[in-house]
Amino acid sequence: MPGGAAAARDAGPAPGEDGDRFEFRIFRRRLGAEARILAACAGAGPVEAGLDRYVVLPSPDLGLKVSGGALELKRRLRSRDRLELWHPQARLPLPMAAAEIEALLGLEARPGRKAVVLADASAVAAWFTRVQHRAVVAMRKRRRRYFVAGVRAEIGEIAWSGGRLETLAVEGPCPGKVAAQVARLGLGHLPNTSYPRLLLDGRSGRADEPLVQPQPSTRPNGRTR
Repeated sequence: MPGGAAAARDAGPAPGEDGDRFEFRIFRRRLGAEARILAACAGAGPVEAGLDRYVVLPSPDLGLKVSGGALELKRRLRSRDRLELWHPQARLPLPMAAAEIEALLGLEARPGRKAVVLADASAVAAWFTRVQHRAVVAMRKRRRRYFVAGVRAEIGEIAWSGGRLETLAVEGPCPGKVAAQVARLGLGHLPNTSYPRLLLDGRSGRADEPLVQPQPSTRPNGRTR
């Protein structure tokens, strides 16, 4: 839970977020009829592109990424009828102190450690990798959002060093409306896969390659094996 300096800088939901929302998402090598149905029946927004850096956490209930000049944390509150309810818990703008991240995630701070300021997304990624020993996956994204019957949807493409996937999501504050659109798109038989779950499992749908490669272990003499 947020606390200390991190709580003081908690700016609430990220820009464009509507607070708690129910989500349903799929990943595929190539989307099928569901994408054509959505594009034909919904009002479309502009194409958005960017680079997000996802931190791979041990729980699929937490999503952590650096996006748009800030560190964003969201938490899965519960599941309902195969939909997942997510809460945008915190958004910390860059630059930030490493101590703020430790407080936000409840990490143990080492006494006597020199204060570290993380100036940009690359510095945050390096800190998680070297200090917290967490994998960080850089994903380039292109997506277009759609608005239909009181819910928001998106069709997008993600690419990382190991490959590429297409994704489709439906989300909104009303579970009934989200479920209705999921059914309309013919997605009810597919697994609901969030970004944290995709990263943690390393596979989704027809993806053949894991997103996160195993880290080489180190022998006492410092050599890898």
